Amino acid sequence: MSTNKKPVSPFLNLLGIQIVNPNLEPSKTAEAILQIQEKHSQINNVVHGGVLYSICDTLGGYLVWKNVNSGKTNTLVTTIEMKMNYIAPVPVSGLIRAKARLIHLGRRTAVLNFEVFHEQDSSQKLVAVALATFATIRQEDETQ
Repeated sequence: MSTNKKPVSPFLNLLGIQIVNPNLEPSKTAEAILQIQEKHSQINNVVHGGVLYSICDTLGGYLVWKNVNSGKTNTLVTTIEMKMNYIAPVPVSGLIRAKARLIHLGRRTAVLNFEVFHEQDSSQKLVAVALATFATIRQEDETQ
């Protein structure tokens, strides 16, 4: 597998998560969207909290990955911890937009924060926030 092209996760496809304007250039921010479908709902006819968590986890992994992989290295990225605060329920309609910001990128860890919005018609409402820590594992580090 080439290290300069990010593979598409089957889980990302399952949920329908789309990275907004994906590129491989390092940056401090990234966005993802998800068109809400019936499959994202839970029994009370609102979006399952795991969907909001998953869009942040996926977006965070992508943002860290593109900042640590220059084409010369192959660094794996995995979630260490993520805390999410759910602010409001999300109806099963409209769009979910997650925004990630890289707060810290160290040699072995990265810290990001997230804002998650529900968008419908021309309105946008903050529905969750999160803080996450990711591990960066260089392939050559695993052999030591």
